[in-house]
Amino acid sequence: MAKFKPVQRWIQRYSHRPSFRPLARLAESYRKAAKNLDYNFETNGERRIMEIVLAGYKQGDTIFDVGANIGDWCVSAAAIAPATRIYAFEPIPKTYQKLEVRCRAAGGVKAQNLALGEAQGEVTFVFSENAHELSTAVPGAFATSHFKDHQRVTCTTMRGDDFSKAAGVSAIRFLKIDTEGYEGSVLRGFGKMLENGAVKVIQFEYGRNNIHARFLLKDAYDLLSERYLIGKVYPLGVHFKDYDTHDEDFVGPNYVAVLRTESSLAESLRRQ
Repeated sequence: MAKFKPVQRWIQRYSHRPSFRPLARLAESYRKAAKNLDYNFETNGERRIMEIVLAGYKQGDTIFDVGANIGDWCVSAAAIAPATRIYAFEPIPKTYQKLEVRCRAAGGVKAQNLALGEAQGEVTFVFSENAHELSTAVPGAFATSHFKDHQRVTCTTMRGDDFSKAAGVSAIRFLKIDTEGYEGSVLRGFGKMLENGAVKVIQFEYGRNNIHARFLLKDAYDLLSERYLIGKVYPLGVHFKDYDTHDEDFVGPNYVAVLRTESSLAESLRRQ
């Protein structure tokens, strides 16, 4: 590392100069690429995760898509595993209308106009029709509050444990959570099922909105790591590892948690 010290000192001295900015942008672009900052389901590793997790599924296995938006993820899951029960949760009424149409066409997907969280009641979302995929219940989150046409919508919320009990769901094969910073609340709402090992695989988003939500990657590890192996999703698999403060970089998009008892599945998902 000593041989890089002169370069480091040069960067420290001159990084404020305009001539340095192209190099800084290049370095930042490399960092984001290396961290897999890619929200494309087809290229960021999500499809690979889905195909492996749903391989060998049994009829009646249950999948939850929390934060389903207009249904891209749950419709893909239904195509791979058509005999599963899929619940797709979308709290914003206008977005839910589009989701419900796609779920009917896909078959086997039950759209729910509902938010899942850590309490029963209501929660306020910020919503923009021009960026419906960024709807969020996290105050201050980088999302629709940045759009001039944003509006506030009050939505019904329910604990995942309570919904599962009411729906007769005793186990979940795959729980996907994409809620623009609200992931911590969703996970805590599944407290009993997580404690009982009733959820086999969890995919959850992590990024800048976690700052506003005050739900760090460390909090996710604290909540899950006793029973789950956790790792970031990359195009060629999941990098399972213990938590390190260097991982707290707020570069998304997805992490996966697999029950420690499912060692063979975790190995299949592991980064190549």
